[in-house]
Amino acid sequence: MVMNFHVRKMTEIPAFSPQPALAGADEVLALFERYADPEAGRCLRENVLAQVVSWRWASGAMVQDEPFEYELNYRFLKAPRGRWLREDKAREQDHVRCGFDAAGRIVMASAYGSFQDIWLHGAGRITKLVFSLDQDAGSWKVHAAKLSLLDADGRLQAQYSRFRSAWQMLASAEFFRWDQGRVVGKQGVETDDGGAPCHYRYDYEVDGDGGLERISFCRTDAGGLAVEKARTRYRRPVQGERIPELAAAITERLLSRIPELVRQAALDEPLYALLLCYTEEDFDAAWPPFLVWGRQSWRAGVTETPGYYLWAPDEIRAVGDAHERWLDDDETLTSLCLRHKALMADRGSQASGRKVLLEVARQLNLLDWSGITPVTDDFVVVLADNSGEVDPRTKMKAYLPPGRLALLRERGWLQC
Repeated sequence: MVMNFHVRKMTEIPAFSPQPALAGADEVLALFERYADPEAGRCLRENVLAQVVSWRWASGAMVQDEPFEYELNYRFLKAPRGRWLREDKAREQDHVRCGFDAAGRIVMASAYGSFQDIWLHGAGRITKLVFSLDQDAGSWKVHAAKLSLLDADGRLQAQYSRFRSAWQMLASAEFFRWDQGRVVGKQGVETDDGGAPCHYRYDYEVDGDGGLERISFCRTDAGGLAVEKARTRYRRPVQGERIPELAAAITERLLSRIPELVRQAALDEPLYALLLCYTEEDFDAAWPPFLVWGRQSWRAGVTETPGYYLWAPDEIRAVGDAHERWLDDDETLTSLCLRHKALMADRGSQASGRKVLLEVARQLNLLDWSGITPVTDDFVVVLADNSGEVDPRTKMKAYLPPGRLALLRERGWLQC
């Protein structure tokens, strides 16, 4: 059964009180270690399968393990909300098969042919285990474990998780805050193998009708007090709003703000490039995009493979954050981009965002930057994928003036 949650608007959300250490962290670790044994995992899945009395296909996940799970994670899911499908429309490799027990609860979900989720319901608790198929070994391995603790009214109070990525084990503990029967936020801490704990909090804001309007996030100290400015992670799309209108508004805002921010930076040396950075492998992760300064001193110090290192934002950023400028503290721009991301996620395509980047880069390269900041005579604004998946040089022809592109080639700045 799908879990539904509602919240109400609060004019002020105080800091969370420090949460005591609970036994849940040890318990979820024990669960993970127990079902890491292949035979134990197989027996568990068979026992749960025996509880299933009916099946139904869906386009995606149909269970929310916590309030606002989709809104928190939609950019990672890269898919619209799950919906029920007719049997003849389902495909095992693309969809999710949900198994219901006699109480009408989803207790098993087989997803995309390579994942299997199990839910165990007990008094005051729900345990979830995620198994993934090891294609090489042809066997199922436990991938994640989650323990949800509920109060007497069935409200989620705490959630403990263990997750195994390709290179490390992650652990988290989250504590949920309720007011008059409605959730208003959560406080959490996450650790990896041997790493320092990262404390954080989410706050939820709603409109007068109780609909989720905004989710904000910030890092905190161990007691839940913010140690940085809260950032918006979700904005509800405006009813009737469409992707083209949002794309146009984002383009206009970027064209206005970027020159302004560069001027405010008051850089003390010429730029050979302004890198407008995005993330190809996870487009939503850097939307709005961010800026990296291509300083003349960096170009002068590059002696090997200038055609790569001059346009590599992460290599430039590695020498210090003085080389970058983020745009997500612009609330207007952030709100536009979050709504844009949500609609692109519903469509399952980020093509609109990529078109915005090309248009912004094209127009910024038509500006006279000498009145904004010190620049070289071959200065350019360049689109750069900070994940390194896309070579920036392959797209320059789409937005650089032909004469500027020819000059860069003549001077050897685009050679391999």
